[in-house]
Amino acid sequence: MTNEKPVCVVVGAGTKYSSNKAYFGTGNDEAFMPEVRWGLGGALPIQFSSAGYSVVILSRSKENLIDLQNHISGELEGSCAAIECNVTDPSSVKNAFDEIYKKHKKIDVLCYNAGYAKTPESGKERIDNPIGGGLVENVDTSAFDTSYAVHASGLLRVAKATLPSMRKSGSGTFLVSGNTMSLRGGKGFGLNAPSKFAQRALTQVMAQEYKEYGVHIAHIIIDGAIDAPGLRRILVDKGNSAMIKQEAEKPGSMFLNPKDIADSFVA
Repeated sequence: MTNEKPVCVVVGAGTKYSSNKAYFGTGNDEAFMPEVRWGLGGALPIQFSSAGYSVVILSRSKENLIDLQNHISGELEGSCAAIECNVTDPSSVKNAFDEIYKKHKKIDVLCYNAGYAKTPESGKERIDNPIGGGLVENVDTSAFDTSYAVHASGLLRVAKATLPSMRKSGSGTFLVSGNTMSLRGGKGFGLNAPSKFAQRALTQVMAQEYKEYGVHIAHIIIDGAIDAPGLRRILVDKGNSAMIKQEAEKPGSMFLNPKDIADSFVA
């Protein structure tokens, strides 16, 4: 059974901080408007749904998608399916996309937003630099490998599951979320910068290879801190509450609004 609406699949929907809400949750997430509540991983499916797409949201934990799915299907009255997909696991990716293609003839837009942060394993543990990793000598090797598995190998797995269909149909859009680390290996970026470099390179290869087939592929650089409850918790923990106060006084001065970013993806 197919859906007449165009289909957008968001890989890495919701927020990567949902896996440990005891630590990253602000305790008042409902105070954030929906487009911010789940960061960019929530804003993307919300904005694509608002633009008339049937959305499919993927995350390594389906449980983390329930609130987002309910918001889109309920309050927005949109079409939203939630599927568990661990991009580091080939069988998980295959099963997820097999399920998608059972319900939809084609994928019109694929947003690859899967990201990695080394999150605490308990509600009490604190990590100073969960995204960058701190000094290279302190970067955990297994976390480094996981970063590559999410950003680079994971992208390849999803591309292999998506691009053949787009190539055969002569249409489709494949968008990859990049960030500052995709361009610059700055101080404290040892954990994720190398894998984000690799992700950008792979996307460039894809763009060159598939443009002749009518498939639009882009790597979108988001050079700034994207607002989300989890980010605010990290800042509070690091003693940067002043940034949150300044953002409240002058919205947009400290954080990027995920809704605005998502709108550029939709456009």
